[in-house]
Amino acid sequence: MDELIQRRVQRLNKLMDKGINPFNETNFEKTKYSSEIKKQFSKLTNGEITDKFEKVSGRIMSIRIHGGVAFVDLLDAKGKLQLLFRKDSEGESFEFLQEYLDEGDFIGVGGVILKTKRGEISLKVSELKILSKSLRPLPSEWYGLKDVEKRYRQRYVDLVMNEEVRNNFKKISAFVNGMREYMLSQGFTEVNTPILQPIYGGAFAKPFKTHHNFLKQDMFLRIAPELYLKRLIVGGMEKVFEFATCFRNESVDSRHNPEFVQMEFYQAFTDYKGMMKLSEKVISYAVKKAMGTTKIKYQEKEIEFAPPWRRITMGDSLKEKGIDIDNMTDEQILSLAKKRRNKSTSSW
Repeated sequence: MDELIQRRVQRLNKLMDKGINPFNETNFEKTKYSSEIKKQFSKLTNGEITDKFEKVSGRIMSIRIHGGVAFVDLLDAKGKLQLLFRKDSEGESFEFLQEYLDEGDFIGVGGVILKTKRGEISLKVSELKILSKSLRPLPSEWYGLKDVEKRYRQRYVDLVMNEEVRNNFKKISAFVNGMREYMLSQGFTEVNTPILQPIYGGAFAKPFKTHHNFLKQDMFLRIAPELYLKRLIVGGMEKVFEFATCFRNESVDSRHNPEFVQMEFYQAFTDYKGMMKLSEKVISYAVKKAMGTTKIKYQEKEIEFAPPWRRITMGDSLKEKGIDIDNMTDEQILSLAKKRRNKSTSSW
């Protein structure tokens, strides 16, 4: 690793000696994203070259040099595009690639669009500008980033190497925006309530504690926005909701984080049945916004989010699993709960 980094530092120093500081570059005006180019020129025949000049920018993911020809995979926000460098026609760009560039570097390029004999839409590079130098190598593209802990601790590396993870981030954004869009369409008002609270409440959880220097008092990071949202209802705001960042000073595992976002909403003049109807509608709407359908597959199971959803009490759901709490004492219920909890935590 040290040798790989040192090689990149040497290339950076050579760039600086040449009067090029890649960390001073702040702007590159691209004309299209990779996916837009692939879509626009998809009907080209194999081997066809256009006179259409385009400019793209992104990160170098791989470099393959074969004699006087080099192929580079460029990753941008919407996909990958193959770049073609030829020593005979654009020797300066080809030599710059060989001399100064590595996987992970950010570059901006310009050139005409073509379709290779193998059917790959590509950009034949005639203009090249380095936008930032990567001093650390990327994980192997063939083996990817397999260490789960490293994936979560170095999320930026996970995003670079895993297209599925990047797509998941986009789906989460579309889902949240879908929830917000639906709530606003139903006459709800989005609000922001205090994160620092003198008295925490709204849920049973252990809070994070901090100190307000000016007020000279201890305060807590909220564990839920519930109490403040209810005060708004008392104040006459009939429908309110909030995407609230909350904090719970408790255990951490692959499914639980002490810092998280939850959406809470409150509405006057309705009951829990009305809130159930609203819940299924907002979730199904958001699922369709994110996935394009209300029917998705998760862990080999197909889930339909379109309303209406099945209604079942907690007691009846337990009976379906062979647990009848109506005929159990409190001690028996507590003992069973502890056994189940111990069994689930041991599997973490």
